[in-house]
Amino acid sequence: MLLENAIEEFTTAKRAAGRSLRTIAKYHDTLLALAQHTDGNLEGVTTGDIRSYLAGRRDAGHKPASLNTYYRVFATFFHWCAVEYGIPNPMERVERPQVPKKLPPYLSDEDISKLLNATSQSHCPLRDHAIVLVLVDTGIRAGELINLKMGDIDLREGEVRVFGKDQEERFVPIDIQATQALTRYLDSRRDHGSNRPIFISQCTGKALTVSGLRQILKRLARQAGVEKRVYTHLFRHTFGQRWLANGGDLESLRLALGHNQLNTTQIYAGLRIEDVKRKHQQLSPANRLFRATQLPLW
Repeated sequence: MLLENAIEEFTTAKRAAGRSLRTIAKYHDTLLALAQHTDGNLEGVTTGDIRSYLAGRRDAGHKPASLNTYYRVFATFFHWCAVEYGIPNPMERVERPQVPKKLPPYLSDEDISKLLNATSQSHCPLRDHAIVLVLVDTGIRAGELINLKMGDIDLREGEVRVFGKDQEERFVPIDIQATQALTRYLDSRRDHGSNRPIFISQCTGKALTVSGLRQILKRLARQAGVEKRVYTHLFRHTFGQRWLANGGDLESLRLALGHNQLNTTQIYAGLRIEDVKRKHQQLSPANRLFRATQLPLW
């Protein structure tokens, strides 16, 4: 069987299963790139072909995270092929690429305050103030934010309905500061209705695009004098960091962020040690003892 035909059948199966168009496009493009590295026959793809492809991408300078993405796509595809067509799975002996563990960056309280203050100088202050507070308070993704409709928010109950990856529905709590900012912004709007987008472009009157949202955050960061790159997922990382630092647990954070697996959420667990170190510098029993009693150093 031609590999390209198997790829088409695989992506069709994923469309039928309701996977997002973005995910399907990633599968399709990644697998076609592999197909060009083989003889074009599904049954002819070997473990060596896949190892050679991954090694070549690494030599070309692709980042470990990208190599891991390729690996996961290949693993999903060839497992499906093994079940669908009864062929051996060439991924069984391919080792997963190692990805160095890095703590995700996050915004400091000072950064957030600067961004909120900068919204007063923006073209649409009430909208941009609400955007920053909603992102900080919920940790929702860029696509989830721009797809919010007026009917998705229950300001009285302090609850937001979002549709995540593959249109999975979940409800996220939202606190008083963010709800008040949303109320002020929505009260300034002339258009209402449950299906109307919450965050709209001033130019088009339609829902903000991901690109438009990026530009808003980039402009706010420049006006605020925040030196780090500010993007939507940075607020998501900040939400995760704050959740754990303030005593939240990983499982409740997983539900709030809409992660399917707990190991995805565990990237935030490493942030706790950084918070512990800062607290330790302030509260170290030994340091406090020496400062209080002026004990001599050895």
